[in-house]
Amino acid sequence: MKLNNHQVDIISKMLIKTLKVSKRNFQEILDHYCETIERSVSVNKNTFEKVMEETFDNLNKSEIKKINKKLNTLYFRNYAFKSLLILGLIFLFLFFYITIFNKSNNPEQNNIKEIPTFEIMDTINIWPLKNNLYVSSKFGNRIHPFYKVEKFHNGIDIPAKEYERVFSIANGIVINAGYSDLKGNYIEIQHNEIFQSIYFHLSEIDVKINDKIEVRQQIGKVGSGNLNNQSHLHFEIKKNGTNVDPLLYIRA
Repeated sequence: MKLNNHQVDIISKMLIKTLKVSKRNFQEILDHYCETIERSVSVNKNTFEKVMEETFDNLNKSEIKKINKKLNTLYFRNYAFKSLLILGLIFLFLFFYITIFNKSNNPEQNNIKEIPTFEIMDTINIWPLKNNLYVSSKFGNRIHPFYKVEKFHNGIDIPAKEYERVFSIANGIVINAGYSDLKGNYIEIQHNEIFQSIYFHLSEIDVKINDKIEVRQQIGKVGSGNLNNQSHLHFEIKKNGTNVDPLLYIRA
């Protein structure tokens, strides 16, 4: 026999009147007694009213307390599990957010770590131009060819035909590439945490920022300086951010 809404309402009122049941567990206890009364009516063929009377005459308050305690335990277990699950998801979100945020704020540093292993030694047998070995202007103080006064030269000048191919001296990653009034078209390559190589006065740039570069890879072509019509490559090496004499580290 299936109880109707009126009969369920009667049972509900009797439970509220007879017992102190927590609001959180009331529905579970109501369902429990509805099922018990339905079963008794169906099996014993008694009327609903008689089964109700017998049920509440023999109602065991300690049984209700036991059911309440069991339901409370289940409730708190479910609450604790859900809380731990939510905390775990929050932790994972924060972990991935912080990781991605750090990478996005340090793109060059993260890319440099992915550079193929290559240690710049005391001397590298790689020259940035293939057939041009002559250095027309060395590193250090010199008489500037245009201003005709002594100025410090941060690199070396290598004369070459315009559009002569320019090569990277080592594996690395492009950290700057573009144009400036002083440098003309230029490329800067980070080789490891210590060394950078820099190429000025290019007629053509064949790479872009964040490109991974291999040793001897063509990166551009020779052009001419803004203050000098003679085509040449101005080449620099920086060690820990400071310009050093390239001829101490590379040779033809």
